[in-house]
Amino acid sequence: MKKIILFIFTSFIFTAIETAELNVRGMMCGVGCVNKIQTQVNEIDGVDNCEISYEKGEVVISYDKNITTKSQIVKTLNNNTTYAFSEKDESNGSFKWFLNIFGL
Repeated sequence: MKKIILFIFTSFIFTAIETAELNVRGMMCGVGCVNKIQTQVNEIDGVDNCEISYEKGEVVISYDKNITTKSQIVKTLNNNTTYAFSEKDESNGSFKWFLNIFGL
């Protein structure tokens, strides 16, 4: 039993799964466009899961960082689709809004 608990614990510590939150521009609908993006994401080695929101214009992808990177995912999607993908701004939204007031 101790070996099983140790295995589970070390699996969580050394997990290689990361999440990429991407903006996507150019989607015209929530069905066909989402399906096209989903198809392309599924062809990328190392991708574990993908959630696409037409309403928010975003894609959230879980991937194995030992196999691929966020920048490789963005590059692949931009090269293989007609949509424009970019990494989401990680900064705090309200703080970003404040900086935009002053043109910073």
